[in-house]
Amino acid sequence: MKLVVDANVVFSALISGKLTETFLSPKLELFAPELLFIEIRKHTEEIKQKSYFSDKDFEILLELLEKRVKIVAMERFIYKFNEAKELLKGHSKDAPYV
Repeated sequence: MKLVVDANVVFSALISGKLTETFLSPKLELFAPELLFIEIRKHTEEIKQKSYFSDKDFEILLELLEKRVKIVAMERFIYKFNEAKELLKGHSKDAPYV
């Protein structure tokens, strides 16, 4: 099954400690805009604090996630950006995931 991975879902999975069971299923083919890892890096300290991961454990999990998720360059979907924003009325920051 193909699945678009949202940053909030990744944050929740990291914080709850369920990243591996959620994202390592061989039945899933994961995709995300390049924005995903920018957002994760932006909130690294908050995620580590809430999850109690050490720096090393967090980096290992993030590397694992980076190997599993196929990044989709913004250029591939920018032409649909306005349509996605319209569908999301009021939540336009999530448009890259739509």
